[in-house]
Amino acid sequence: MTKDEAEILPSGDFINSLINTPKVTLFIMLLVLCMGILAFKTIPVEMEPDIQVPVFLVLVQHEGISPEDGARLLIKPIEIELKKLDGVEEINGIAQDDSIQIIVQFEIDLQVEGSLTDLRNAVERASTKFPEGTEEPIIEEISIRLPEVVVSFAALEESHRELTIAKHFEAEFEKLPHVLEVTLGGYREEVLEILLLPERLRYFQITIDEILNVFSVNNLVVPAGQLETTSGLFAIKLPAPIEDEGDVREIPIKSSGSGVVKFGDVAQIARKFKDANGFSTLNGIDAITLDIMKRPGANSIETVQLVRDLVARDRHLFSQNINIDFLFDSAPYSQALIDELSGNILTAMAFILILVVATLGPQSGVLVTLAVPFCLLGSLIVILFLGYSYNFVVMFGLLLSLGMLIDGAIVVVEFADARMRTGANALEAYQEAVERMRLPITASIGTTLAAFTPLLFWPGTTGKFMAYMPVTVFAVLVWSLLYALIFAPTLGVVIERSFLPIDSKNRSYQSKQPSIGLLAYFYAIYLRLLREVINRPLTSVALLLTFLFLVFLGYAKYGAGSEFFTETENRFGTISVRAQGNFSVSQKRELTDQVAKRIGELDEIKSLHATSGEAWLVQRDTSRDQISVFFVELTPSKERDLSSTEVFK
Repeated sequence: MTKDEAEILPSGDFINSLINTPKVTLFIMLLVLCMGILAFKTIPVEMEPDIQVPVFLVLVQHEGISPEDGARLLIKPIEIELKKLDGVEEINGIAQDDSIQIIVQFEIDLQVEGSLTDLRNAVERASTKFPEGTEEPIIEEISIRLPEVVVSFAALEESHRELTIAKHFEAEFEKLPHVLEVTLGGYREEVLEILLLPERLRYFQITIDEILNVFSVNNLVVPAGQLETTSGLFAIKLPAPIEDEGDVREIPIKSSGSGVVKFGDVAQIARKFKDANGFSTLNGIDAITLDIMKRPGANSIETVQLVRDLVARDRHLFSQNINIDFLFDSAPYSQALIDELSGNILTAMAFILILVVATLGPQSGVLVTLAVPFCLLGSLIVILFLGYSYNFVVMFGLLLSLGMLIDGAIVVVEFADARMRTGANALEAYQEAVERMRLPITASIGTTLAAFTPLLFWPGTTGKFMAYMPVTVFAVLVWSLLYALIFAPTLGVVIERSFLPIDSKNRSYQSKQPSIGLLAYFYAIYLRLLREVINRPLTSVALLLTFLFLVFLGYAKYGAGSEFFTETENRFGTISVRAQGNFSVSQKRELTDQVAKRIGELDEIKSLHATSGEAWLVQRDTSRDQISVFFVELTPSKERDLSSTEVFK
């Protein structure tokens, strides 16, 4: 080692020691790339960040209570207890006949589990003041997430009984490892309708009390003690559960020497469905829907594919007249995120390689271009380690960082290249480049990170939603700093020593200046402008400040204003149908069908799913006039002339 090298490489300098051990450094770089590819393949993919908002629904039922008494006797005691809790942000109470509903929203920073425990304790304290006859309060978490996919079962000529195949698929979907919850919509619960025949009851001299007593002692599992044998101790049970229609018909009511009177002898028994208190339709046809919600951290694409595979496996078991459709499928959009990231990485590498090669040369171009996959894959390792999913906010952060991650590598590589053209060897050149440029590069990246730091402290739901972006930018820029100070110099030294011929190292610094072509023309203009700015500093500063002032003034007067989120192309939307009046379910269905007929005339509508009553797909508003909600899926943007905003207008 020469004296100059000793001055450049202080004792114990960690960065320079890594440059001096290229095998170790390149192995670490290869390990990061392999782990990044593994993270790219395994990271959960979803359309948007999964933000858990602590919002809960409290439902209390009391048969016969009026809305006024419900507000006074049920809502008020609960509100008094809820106001004693810390972190309660909003309380909305709704009183109606026979029940009350209270929606409680806690602060976004609180844990869902802890908030739910506090809410249960508060409602339990309030329940001691409820009037007699009030049922046990029901507390549920309200999810603001949309399902990953909706599986619909519809048939024009089939009965509602045929559509109950949805119950089979509901049970099968819940067994999938990626599925958290399956919500059944449009399904009417099956019941047994029993019509007692008075003439038969009189003939067999059977009273109503005897029939009620028969049912009270049936449909039970009666323990009958234990039986001890030489083989062991066994529990004995007398099972008498009612499982189907035949069991009800065979229940004995009265017996005599001439025979046994069974329940089927004195009643007409038929399988029917409960009266509908809502409806669910798909493009105007009765339908049953299954809303598939994935588990937190599960891959959206894999979840939807498992659902599709299961339907294809069991489809042959049921009538082919039933149409099974997949609505509001998020998988294509999640897959588009992956494809766009891959495409943007390749495009960015191509552009960077072209520009850097054209300006700095092939070797510098390769060294700078390698920063793109290294930093992006390295950032995915951090994102996966933090438990984040890959969504459009993360992708936006990655794309935002693309233009910033190569700056440090360009500075180090160009400085080292300039030193080598003055006669220094590769090791000396890159060590001096790191020694002199590490503070400016670190300061440059630090100021960029400082600009994004306030986003980490953005409060509320929006802050949780947008926190993915600064974290992603931080990860990319930190990896870019490591690449510029460690991996790019190491690669540069290895390339100079191992791959370049000796005569290629005798380069002239002047040869890198553009001499012909469009680049030389712009370079000459830039030098002339730079001389004028340096020679007239005060005038240049005054012109710059004036220009900035005019830009702000012009935008304030002629600009388009500001908005929180820009208008984007949407494929899904909701339409609320409202009408004043005391409508029955059939009347609501008729009005909804009229609206569906008008909306369905648009060519841009792919599917139209209407829900009402207990079949709501999306959260209802508090309006009493709302009778149904349409969930609309548009055709892909490439297949229609109008934008989503124009379609919904």
